[in-house]
Amino acid sequence: MYAQGVHTGWNKSNYITTIHVQPDPQEILVQALSVVAAGAKGLMWFQSTLSEADHAPARWEAISRSNWWIRRLRSFLREGDINQLAASSDNVIVDQVRSRRALIVPVISLVTQDTVTDTDCAMAFTLESMVPHWTLTPATVSVTVEVPADFGVLDWFEVGWDGTTDLPYGVSVSGRLITVSGIPLDNTTPARVLVFAADDQVRGEMDSAGP
Repeated sequence: MYAQGVHTGWNKSNYITTIHVQPDPQEILVQALSVVAAGAKGLMWFQSTLSEADHAPARWEAISRSNWWIRRLRSFLREGDINQLAASSDNVIVDQVRSRRALIVPVISLVTQDTVTDTDCAMAFTLESMVPHWTLTPATVSVTVEVPADFGVLDWFEVGWDGTTDLPYGVSVSGRLITVSGIPLDNTTPARVLVFAADDQVRGEMDSAGP
């Protein structure tokens, strides 16, 4: 599936300077993790140019981090399928990708007070600072994960672009339902990925797949 990269073809000119109409880092991260939540087996960036990377390195860094994030998950995403056995509050995208040895649960914030429209983007001809962006407001969410009847959970952790960590949130278990509460999302970290593993080697495999 595609996510929007950064490309000069989307820029505009006011005959004095270039207006860079590109996704901001938080928008890039939301796009990339939405591909995971949709059950895709891989990710393709829809055009990217190094000149735009030089103009706004933070955007390029967000693309790089997204790639490393998915690289850590890819062997499990390839064999996994979404099963809709995860739920959260409104304005949060969540799903469960079931593979043989891991349940991957992306949690993606859409909590924003912005109302960005195509018309807003089309009218941003004067200054780059006038180009509208989705800005995610801080939110704390809970996620409920239903463990399939034929799956056993031995380990749970969070995986990011830079590695895995123990879940620093509240975790409660009731039968085959696992509730993770107190998950922080904001404009800097608009998405997180929770993993529920069937063996203690999954964490190491994901750690070794990154930088």
